[in-house]
Amino acid sequence: MKIFDREQQVALRVGSMILLGFAGFIVFIWVCGYLPGTIGRTFSLITGFLWTPLIMEPTLALMALMIILVLNHHRRKKEGPELVYLETVDGPEAKQLPRTPARQPFQKSRSLRAAMRWSRPLKG
Repeated sequence: MKIFDREQQVALRVGSMILLGFAGFIVFIWVCGYLPGTIGRTFSLITGFLWTPLIMEPTLALMALMIILVLNHHRRKKEGPELVYLETVDGPEAKQLPRTPARQPFQKSRSLRAAMRWSRPLKG
């Protein structure tokens, strides 16, 4: 029995790697604070700034927002335009449609026709 399908497994792996990478970066900065000399003092200063509550929460929130925006941009770039044709247009109206290919709707024509039939206003 599968809990997650292939797409969800990939999303979980990518999300886990991002979180582990960020945590590893924080630990790296913290460990570098124990180096001798100016480098150690510099990393200790950075670690102190990162652990300050007024700086840490907004920084983490901004980093999370940037990660979400980058991943969304990558997804939209990979999937193409968000246009979806809900019905097939034949005849002279078809020439007015944009030439870019659109994704197919999730529900195919039979369900779409049934939905269109129920959405028409009642006569009378």
